[in-house]
Amino acid sequence: MIQRIRRQFEQIKGKKRHCFDDFDPLIRRCLKEYAHLFPQQRVNLIGSKAVYHFNVEGVNPISLEKEHGSREFVPRYFAKLAMIGIEDLLTFIEGTVGAELGPEEIEDNEQQ
Repeated sequence: MIQRIRRQFEQIKGKKRHCFDDFDPLIRRCLKEYAHLFPQQRVNLIGSKAVYHFNVEGVNPISLEKEHGSREFVPRYFAKLAMIGIEDLLTFIEGTVGAELGPEEIEDNEQQ
């Protein structure tokens, strides 16, 4: 599953402009599938802003803002910060899941 999420993230990184709906489903899928890795997670939904706190070392909170008013896309600077945060999140999940699985199980998962 993490390989599929990683591929989707790489496709999103290749886009020129990003919107809230690019990032939010990706983060929510990580939280849903790997909830056992984030026992103290918090999600703050305030108006048009969503902040995801994972409360694990090495993963910073990710802040996203929905498009509203005259804004059609997430500003480039904030999109870059969100992508860095998602990259850290995916790296943490891959490292933790890789440590839980043995080398043979990882090879089996990659072949599927």
